Amino acid sequence: MTGCMQGIVATGATARVVNTWAHPGCTGIEYQGETSPPQPAAAPGSGPCAVVACAAQGVYHFNGQWACSVDCLEQLLRAVVIAEQALAAAAALHAAPRVKLGRILIEQGIINEAQLEQALRSQRSVGAGKLGCWLKQQVELPEADFTAALSIQWQRPVFRMGAFQAARMVSYLPAALMEKHGALPLRITGAPERLSICFEDHIDLELLSAAERMHGLSVDAGLLTATEFWQVTRELLGQRPPACVSVEAASVPGMTAAMSQLLCDPAVITSRLVAVHGCYWLRVWKQGSTAHQTFGGSLEHDSMRHHGMHEGVLVPCDFLCNPQ
Repeated sequence: MTGCMQGIVATGATARVVNTWAHPGCTGIEYQGETSPPQPAAAPGSGPCAVVACAAQGVYHFNGQWACSVDCLEQLLRAVVIAEQALAAAAALHAAPRVKLGRILIEQGIINEAQLEQALRSQRSVGAGKLGCWLKQQVELPEADFTAALSIQWQRPVFRMGAFQAARMVSYLPAALMEKHGALPLRITGAPERLSICFEDHIDLELLSAAERMHGLSVDAGLLTATEFWQVTRELLGQRPPACVSVEAASVPGMTAAMSQLLCDPAVITSRLVAVHGCYWLRVWKQGSTAHQTFGGSLEHDSMRHHGMHEGVLVPCDFLCNPQ
């Protein structure tokens, strides 16, 4: 799902460009009407610096708070990183005990004991591969029945693709996270709005929690059949996502120093940081008319220029960092 991408290597407080994620062969979209990218949960107004004992007026808006200077912004970043580590860990602990998939398939009459044992022997002999993959190779499993069994195992509904709006949904998760964690944004429904995220053969609670915090929306998770999952994947691949920049940092302090410099760009309106599986996902929003400008004078990507066509729309750009 990824192609060439620009990025940053951070050492201490310095950063340099390396590479960038983007969908290959993008057809591109214009952000207008219901295809506008997801906007920040609340438009920033003005307020005092959130750092304790600092009474100055805020200049930089980050995670719903204001900072008056680069130093204060970096303090806020460090505090958010600590809080996000705890939130990500808590989300991972909420996973309910699961019944084994093989047992569910037997109870549903989809396979028998001998077929399960054969798949388990193959899995053990190779030492790799999910049980479901081995069963699909060795047994003629009806796709709908297999997904229904996964639904029982993960205690989540089976979604239907329906009238999928790829142009609307492509901005809700960075392509790199979609690919790595097998998660696809499927639809926005209801009032208040809810985000549905789908998976093919598992449910990632930590990613769901991160998406909730990033977008300020309740998130519903479910499963798609393999056919529909890959159809949604192909349709997302046909869209142009926001720019996504890789930040490689030697340490968490190096990461926060590099990010504070990025957020001082005067074109940045607001920003938010969440943690997911040891990765830090920073999303910044720039005004549409200035989204083509470079970050920190060094970073520019074609999708920034493309998505910046409509003045008045806040255009997202993502930064992903895995500090050592």
